Amino acid sequence: MLNRVFALLILLPCAYALLTGRWPALSAALIGGAGRAVKSALGMAGGMAFFCGLMEVWQETGLMDGLARRLRRPLTFLMGREMNDEAAGYAAMNLAANLLGMGNAATPMGVRAMNAMAAGERASNAMCRFLVLNVASVQLFPSTVVALRAAAGSPYPDRVALPILAVSAVTALTGMVCCRILERFT
Repeated sequence: MLNRVFALLILLPCAYALLTGRWPALSAALIGGAGRAVKSALGMAGGMAFFCGLMEVWQETGLMDGLARRLRRPLTFLMGREMNDEAAGYAAMNLAANLLGMGNAATPMGVRAMNAMAAGERASNAMCRFLVLNVASVQLFPSTVVALRAAAGSPYPDRVALPILAVSAVTALTGMVCCRILERFT
């Protein structure tokens, strides 16, 4: 279904441009947009490579294991006793990456944490809470957004950090409260 929506979003403007004689303007916009996308991607690549590498170094040196041990109590409080040590380690790495605003680096650890928590065909309450925390993605420093804003030429790319922190914290808190309320009905 979603493929059809995207196809319509691409084909309708093309058809409109052909019918109204605006094809040269559309093709120029497409080429210009592709160029800006490549420039933005290259601008972000350095920051993402650094933070992804940092996460790997932390994992190899055992720093993430220490972080997982320190976060065990808060994670148990948030997720419940269903979270085992393996899942807690991956969840800690995932949450640390999210706190640094590295959603791309956080995703593999989140998938591993979910796989480690999986015990059946249905998602457990802990898995649902973990998903809510990931979607809310509380960010102390939104590195991806700052990198995108810097690549786009913003004079103050980091000015969004505090509003993003506030909004993501409120979202996470609201999501966790809703999870606790909905768990009473299951």
